[in-house]
Amino acid sequence: TLSAVGVPPIGAHIPAQSYFDLASTFTVGDHYNLRLGVNNIFDKDPPIFTTGNGACAVVFCNGNTYGGVYDSLGRFFFAGATLNF
Repeated sequence: TLSAVGVPPIGAHIPAQSYFDLASTFTVGDHYNLRLGVNNIFDKDPPIFTTGNGACAVVFCNGNTYGGVYDSLGRFFFAGATLNF
């Protein structure tokens, strides 16, 4: 159970998570740089918490997970370019 201020009890355990990301930069000629990547390659879901199990402090937990700690977006692709003139 949570304390009066919404903090998990001492000794509450949250499992570790590992996410794998991949990114690369390519130089094309003298003026172009391209960036490609993917975050959370294996599309691993974050752990889900509720206030009932004492692991989700009301103050720090956003909905049902800790968004600042765990990757709640799932697999995410990105690309970018830089042009130098």
